[in-house]
Amino acid sequence: MARLPPTIAAVQAAVATELGVSLAVMTSETRVFGHAHPRQAAMAMALELTGRSSAVVAARFGGRDDSTIRYARIIVKSRRAADPELDRHLRRIEAFFSAAAPALPEELQPAFFDGPLFDFAGASA
Repeated sequence: MARLPPTIAAVQAAVATELGVSLAVMTSETRVFGHAHPRQAAMAMALELTGRSSAVVAARFGGRDDSTIRYARIIVKSRRAADPELDRHLRRIEAFFSAAAPALPEELQPAFFDGPLFDFAGASA
């Protein structure tokens, strides 16, 4: 059975935790380097992993313009090619959310998997 696509909030939480920033950074208006780059990574990942439109993703990132989300996708692709550490972090997040991802050895489990990212309490079977 395939997994449902993750929510934008789950992607934000995963990227924030994996990259070591506060979740508040995801919707913050600050353009500080240490905040903007993780936020751009989360924007690009949310667009890729959730299947939502850039306008919907933009709304969940503090009401940004959807062109900001499209720019984030371009800039993160470039950064991933130039920064193997960033690429490794984002691959871990992709693997976690991938329906086809094989089980990772314990030492490679994403750091953000310390608690539930999904709330299935009210879901019917």
